[in-house]
Amino acid sequence: MNFLASDIVEELQDENKRTCNGFLVLVDIKNSTDRKKNYPVKWVLHNKAVYKSFTNFANKVRKEVPKLEDQDFTMPVKFIGDAGMAFFRYSDTKSEEENKRVDSDTASQLLDLLLAFRNEIHDANDLLELRLKTVITYLTDVFVYDDDEAKVKDILGRGIDFCFRLEKFADPTHIVMNKMFKNSIDEHEKGLYKGYSLLECKKKIKGWTKNTDGEIFYIMTSKDMLSSHLILSASNHSDHVTNELINFFKDEVEKKEVTVEKLDVDTGSIDKKEEPWIKDDIVAVNGNLMPSDKKEPTIQVLSKKE
Repeated sequence: MNFLASDIVEELQDENKRTCNGFLVLVDIKNSTDRKKNYPVKWVLHNKAVYKSFTNFANKVRKEVPKLEDQDFTMPVKFIGDAGMAFFRYSDTKSEEENKRVDSDTASQLLDLLLAFRNEIHDANDLLELRLKTVITYLTDVFVYDDDEAKVKDILGRGIDFCFRLEKFADPTHIVMNKMFKNSIDEHEKGLYKGYSLLECKKKIKGWTKNTDGEIFYIMTSKDMLSSHLILSASNHSDHVTNELINFFKDEVEKKEVTVEKLDVDTGSIDKKEEPWIKDDIVAVNGNLMPSDKKEPTIQVLSKKE
């Protein structure tokens, strides 16, 4: 006695074959709303430059990284507002253990190309200090939606959702990655990658964390990345990863003059003054930087002195 229609069974079996493993890269323009206000004409050209450059990055990956080229499914670069994403299929879904195995050379080549793209954007004077927030992940059981008739290609899955949740923790001072991607480039678990530090973070993520103290992910950073893009701004998220960055680098930061802005939330007034930034003060300053209570009377903002 068969209650489940055979055509539905065949469709389900066909859909199961369309899951795969692969890499997902997300980029997002930092402070895009402010840039639209500050550059009312040029911001469009800036965004176009990022879109075209990101597409060039994706095409270069598919041409130069052997295990990511000539795949059956190639999703075009997808842009959502000021953000873009690219998915690179790596292998078909197999056993749970096999799905997690990633060739370190493939992951490294992809990451190196992403770093080159990111650095080129940041170094482009014509883009007027445009900065990117970047996430790179390795995901399993990704569902491929490919409708040839409607000419629609997309990827779905819990891992995709998790990747977008990680974007909340991204900033130009670092690149965010999930645990599986980190493991693929850090075979000896030394927490290092070609001069970069891989720092573990554990944060509660909506929809994932249940009865635990958080989900583990990693931020890849360096002293140069931090010092080149260090603009610490107030945030309503008390779990922002800036804490990890500051605590990690506090012994390496040189004394420098910075502009300290104090914003009075009640009156909206801002007081500015030049003060020496001493490494021993960083933790205390960082403690006031992201108050968990939004009604905190003052918020301190540090920005690099030009």
